[in-house]
Order: sequence, then C-alpha cells, then structure tokens
Amino acid sequence: MSGEYYALMWRRAERLLLRASRDLDEGDCDGACFNAEEAIRLALKAVLYKYFGELLRAHGSRTFLARLRNLLMDAGRGGRS
Repeated sequence: MSGEYYALMWRRAERLLLRASRDLDEGDCDGACFNAEEAIRLALKAVLYKYFGELLRAHGSRTFLARLRNLLMDAGRGGRS
C-alpha cells in the first residue's frame, strides 16, 4: 500500500470531524462526541500507518494512542527531558 491508505483514513477523519461540528451546531452532543471519537481513531490510524507502517486493527482510541506512545518512546521521541 502506498500513501493511498493514509489519504483514505485522513479524508474519512476530516469528514467525521465536519459531521461532529455540524452535530454540535445542531445541539446533538451525543452525535458530536461519537463522530469526534471516530475522527480521532481514524486520524491516529492514518498517522500510525504513515510514520510507522502500522496497520493496527483495533477499535478503541486508547489502543491507538497507547501504540503511538510506545512507538514514539521506542524511537526516542516520547520521553520527557
């Protein structure tokens, strides 16, 4: 897979973020939270693929965040100075 997977995931994340914004404007807080969470998950999926070549198959944002943190720490980029 080339950059197509990254681009696809990123576009989907952007669309979901727009939906979340619309939902919030319409007073649908539950829909806004759901779509924002999905946008975060897809954006993290895109970043993990683009920068680390990871095709992580998971459903929770916490899983993606933890994996990103671990990869950054392994690369010497996640520590505090």
